[in-house]
Amino acid sequence: MAIDGAAFALSLIAYGRLPLFVVQTVIASSVAGVVVLAVPALHVSLRPVDWVGVGAVVTALVVLGLAGGEQPPVPPSRALVLAVLVVIGLLAATLVMLYRRGPAWVLGTISALGYSGHWNADRSGWLQPWSR
Repeated sequence: MAIDGAAFALSLIAYGRLPLFVVQTVIASSVAGVVVLAVPALHVSLRPVDWVGVGAVVTALVVLGLAGGEQPPVPPSRALVLAVLVVIGLLAATLVMLYRRGPAWVLGTISALGYSGHWNADRSGWLQPWSR
């Protein structure tokens, strides 16, 4: 839990300092890290296709790292801030209503929308007063 919290905090810092596409790709590629860590932790062996997938992810990360440039945060308009807050409220209310009996795909969609809103809000700089 502590490692997950630290990773989340580091992602907030990264969103404010690096291009959005680079940070999103690195976070999404953590699946490759889990696959590699499964070898010693779970005593499993990976198939050749698994290693090819890990290699493809690492290669893509290197290419993105070389291609990424600086993108300063863009301050959001008042209308955008208000719209995001309204949507967050609606998502939270829907989640509370459907938490116990809602289908998994609806809860997953709410989670994905909340995550997307988080990185957009963070990238715009209004979640990070220290990055301005």
